[in-house]
Amino acid sequence: EKNDVAVFSSNYNLYGDMSRRVMSLLSTYTPKLDIYSIDEAFLDLSGMGDANYLIKYSKEMVKAIGKGTGIPISLGIAPTKTLAKMASKFAKKYKGYGGVCLIDTDEKREKALKLFDIGDVWGIGYQHSKKLACYGIKTAWDFTQKSESWVRKEMTVTGVRTWKELNG
Repeated sequence: EKNDVAVFSSNYNLYGDMSRRVMSLLSTYTPKLDIYSIDEAFLDLSGMGDANYLIKYSKEMVKAIGKGTGIPISLGIAPTKTLAKMASKFAKKYKGYGGVCLIDTDEKREKALKLFDIGDVWGIGYQHSKKLACYGIKTAWDFTQKSESWVRKEMTVTGVRTWKELNG
């Protein structure tokens, strides 16, 4: 209490059960569900409608899963998985998004990249972010401004995949 510390026990059976419930609910919204981990999934929403429809549809999803499980979720929509994860972080961070952030234009993508710390990009990691900082790369935008050949040399093919995804 003195240091305002809370201790919780792990209940992996409960986590697994809740994850299955969330994934089951998500699967009702698209036949193309890629479960990535216990608390992450990618949904293919391509061809389902325009930006306004996707936001409305996704907000319904967020609301239904919250109501059905008691678990708040955030949803990022973008043309690549890396950008979708970035959008999801914005949806979680900024309450005004109502749990859903859509990156569907170059303008939105560039704005998001400029606001996103390179160390928080999926696939970059702590070691690479330290190395990139030595080159003055602090944001995802800075990273996208490097050439593909530079990225390949400094970060191999995995870095190039991340670079391409960030570039849309």
